[in-house]
Amino acid sequence: MKGNRVKIFILAFIVPVLLITCSKEEKLLNISSIELESENTTVLLGETVVIKAVNQDGVDITNEVDIYVDNAKIEGPDFVASEVGEIYVRAKYNKVSSPFLKITVLENITSLTLSVDHETIKPTNYDVATFTVVNQDGDDVTAAVTFFKGDEEYESNTFTTDQLGVYEFSAAYEGIASNSITISSALSISSLSLTADRFTIPANDNTFAELIALDQDEDTVSNFVSYFNGSSELEGPAFHSGEIGSHSITAKYEGIESNELIISAEKQKNRKVLIEEFTGEWCGWCPQAAYNLDQLVQSDPNVLTVGIHNGDGLAYANEALIRNSFGINYFPSGIVGRVYLGQEVGFNDPVLSNDVLEEVDRQINKEEVLAGISIASSYTGGEAFVDVNVKFYQTIDEEVNITIYLIENEVVSGSQENYFSGYSGYETSPFYNLPGTIEDYEHNYVLRKAGTDALGDEIPSDQTAKDNTYSFGTKTISISGIDPANSYIIAFVSYDIHGDNKSILNAQQVKLGESIGYDE
Repeated sequence: MKGNRVKIFILAFIVPVLLITCSKEEKLLNISSIELESENTTVLLGETVVIKAVNQDGVDITNEVDIYVDNAKIEGPDFVASEVGEIYVRAKYNKVSSPFLKITVLENITSLTLSVDHETIKPTNYDVATFTVVNQDGDDVTAAVTFFKGDEEYESNTFTTDQLGVYEFSAAYEGIASNSITISSALSISSLSLTADRFTIPANDNTFAELIALDQDEDTVSNFVSYFNGSSELEGPAFHSGEIGSHSITAKYEGIESNELIISAEKQKNRKVLIEEFTGEWCGWCPQAAYNLDQLVQSDPNVLTVGIHNGDGLAYANEALIRNSFGINYFPSGIVGRVYLGQEVGFNDPVLSNDVLEEVDRQINKEEVLAGISIASSYTGGEAFVDVNVKFYQTIDEEVNITIYLIENEVVSGSQENYFSGYSGYETSPFYNLPGTIEDYEHNYVLRKAGTDALGDEIPSDQTAKDNTYSFGTKTISISGIDPANSYIIAFVSYDIHGDNKSILNAQQVKLGESIGYDE
């Protein structure tokens, strides 16, 4: 029996060892090739060389392999270069070996000579001067030295610039300084050609055509020439105009004149701005905001609005989802073309805030219109049918979505709280002489349904190219309990609401049962 106990004990001891051994080998089975790397393959006598090993997937396996220097295994990945000449390093793991990595060891530096392949370069940021440094024996020690531009340390052995000027460079190693070299960044223009990133722009003050000037070598010299619209000098290599028509643009440099470039400024395409207001019947400050926005909509056909209700009988289920996307937690509040202006901007002031009016003006008159929208709508029984097309006037590279709202006017639902009743400072408000709770209050622009996801449906990226028209297809919306005679369809195209730029490119509205084309 004692013998059996001994045998059992031995087996119990051996099995865990085997398991541990198998586990380690299985971990390393992914090493099918090895590559060696070193920050410097040319070093000076006495310097430390650090070796790194990676596998076929680029994973660091330095601690898993054996490293050999001139066929002698070393402990760890570091060694000191103790002899002048060439050292050959390789790594092994089982039967897998790396290619040899050659390390060149040079004598200690006693003198340095700095040279450069180009003493004159163009200020183009891609005309490159490359430095080389050799020691007293003519050995290349570029990787070992520190470069200086003037008196300041410079981190590269190459130099480019987009500025005209004269620059002095030198190199040093442990107190040993090289000669100095001067590099000139200069222009020698014998001919100019002028082009632009676009030849048609909308006639506004904020959309520019970038002007591109090329010299005889087709190198860009845009920042060094003067530009003219006819005889009027421009401020720089960009052109805009609020004047509709063709404009003759030229570039000049020291008596050399470019070709004539014609850029057309066309009538600005129409843009409509959608203001989304967050409201509720329980919110006593909200009636004035609704009134202010209604006054704006009535005075400007390019302004649309929608009331998105919270916590009442007209509440829209995804109101908080939209509002929280802008970090808004108060009522009344709003976003102008999906641009949030901040809590200090009041929609419920006695007169609508100038900040809101200025943002509306900016979007309508001062931004390029990138897309247009057409809507066809009909209804029968308890269903509405909506077809939306989007025409892209410029290519959009970011993700854009389309959203369809169904809104209803003249909706009477419950009672509306009114904090403006007798409230000092609001004597001119239409709500000043009304009771604190208004019964049978009529709501307009109420968001009742969405024909898309609340945050919009994505337009495929291959459909957002310039001059392409994207057909969204027919969307069916239930209008049960909704008066179609008082209902409208709003469609808008916007950047993805999860991005930094959430703004609306354009919006369109049509009475339910009718159609509207592109506002061009």
